[in-house]
Amino acid sequence: MGYSMIEMIDNRLDQLFPQRDLYTFSPFSVEDLRDNIIMFIIKDAYAESERKKSLRANRGTDSDADRMRDSRNIAYAQHYRNLQYERIKEEIGEQISELLPDDISSMGDKIVGHKLTEMQYFELNTMADHPLLKTIISKRICDVKKVSNDTFVDYMDDYDQLVSELINKLDGHDADVIFATIALFTLEWKYNV
Repeated sequence: MGYSMIEMIDNRLDQLFPQRDLYTFSPFSVEDLRDNIIMFIIKDAYAESERKKSLRANRGTDSDADRMRDSRNIAYAQHYRNLQYERIKEEIGEQISELLPDDISSMGDKIVGHKLTEMQYFELNTMADHPLLKTIISKRICDVKKVSNDTFVDYMDDYDQLVSELINKLDGHDADVIFATIALFTLEWKYNV
């Protein structure tokens, strides 16, 4: 008799957390942990199945302004990936090479360029297009001198619009539902808004 993924994870969590009632007062239940594990499995499977394309193919244009925007977005994101790489290396002793920048030092590598999945390109543009996310990443959100209350309200309105657009996709075709679900999960997980 085979087990479902949920049963398998629940059995393992029962071993790790034999007294689940001790966690009922936590804001994050053992079941929430299970659901997050399942979502990470789905997210990873989706990422593995997605085709990587060049920035130009993702962008759909050769416009210099759009090309430079992508270049700035990649540099911004890579800065934080480098910080994460160093923190993990220092605190845990692990080197996660996926966090390091693509090697585009040779002419052949430059011609191939950066390869991103549709979800990665969406994440890159979402971070750039919605100021709340950059404000959270840079920790400016914590300082009313850097982000006034009125600006914060504007940023939240913009973010609410983004979330509404993604929620509307949940009523679409299967591919839209999967993409929107993963995008919503990623927004919640990466930015904790």
